[in-house]
Amino acid sequence: MSRARIAVVGAGWFARLAAIPALVAHPDADLVAVCDTDEARVRDTAQEYGVAHTFTSVADLVDADVADGVVVAVSQTAHYDVCAQALSAGLHVLVEKPMVLTAEHAWQLVDLARAGDRILMVGETFHYPSVSRRVREIVQSGRLGRLLQIAGTFNSHTAPLFAGGSAMPDGRGGGYADPALAGGGQGHTQISHLAGLAFWTTGEAVTEVFGYLDNAGLRVDLVDAIVARLAGGGSLALSATGTMPEGHPPRNRLEYYGSDGVLIHDLGKASASLALPREPAQTFELAEGEPGYPVQAPAREFVDLITGRTSDNSAPGDTAARSVELLDAAYRSAAAGAPVPVGARGLER
Repeated sequence: MSRARIAVVGAGWFARLAAIPALVAHPDADLVAVCDTDEARVRDTAQEYGVAHTFTSVADLVDADVADGVVVAVSQTAHYDVCAQALSAGLHVLVEKPMVLTAEHAWQLVDLARAGDRILMVGETFHYPSVSRRVREIVQSGRLGRLLQIAGTFNSHTAPLFAGGSAMPDGRGGGYADPALAGGGQGHTQISHLAGLAFWTTGEAVTEVFGYLDNAGLRVDLVDAIVARLAGGGSLALSATGTMPEGHPPRNRLEYYGSDGVLIHDLGKASASLALPREPAQTFELAEGEPGYPVQAPAREFVDLITGRTSDNSAPGDTAARSVELLDAAYRSAAAGAPVPVGARGLER
């Protein structure tokens, strides 16, 4: 396929920041349709970017048969329904993270994509910097030896969002305080970054999860701690809080502890350091001018996958489903006050 016809479902702030500009700039992409339940937002987006087709219903978009793939950037609780409709209609899908909110729905989408031989990828932006790829290469090469523990923190400034604020200064990007739209808080919006990257880096899955999630008086979780058993025999410990003070940078990192070495990946600085016995420490950094969080990279790769420019899906659905398994179990564990076992699907390779 020489060109890819792409529709965007959900014309909110993040789609306009990331996917839409990437599609407009891609030499092999045609942004053919915009779909959103907000008629004014659809109209304004179509006029701004010269989009030919507009829809306020996914069913109408699918029936029109104008696209080869869709970018799904709707509220998190609506991800499953939109993705399932698109995949069932034979469309390729790029969905923002978290892919969905339950493990059952995650694996259903993976099965739909496989059955239809469709691309299913998730907007896991931290996978794309060269440092992240180097970290993955080192871990999967076995240089750390047996993986004993993955530890991660994602401490950010999300408290105002979860209290009802907006993601953008102009008021766009609200709804994060409403469980009916967002699902959860710090877990679904922030720990999802850590979990997606950790499972992509290691190829691991979890077998049992305990979650302690504190809403701190809000309707969604704000301060989270999740521990899990890894299928490979090690452990996983992820923590996050949305209470970083204004004016101070977030603290986001993943640490990989092996029997033969340690690898520290600082997501905020987009750098990594490797410590091996009796060897000088090694540091890895971005190339000059390379962004540490390339928000347009997933949409660009989505087009490249559809057109055959690449066959390397940097954020495939089956890896993302393992992240969903972790979070689904963590929320259920927090509600029950007990560890929750995880099914066998995530162990598939």
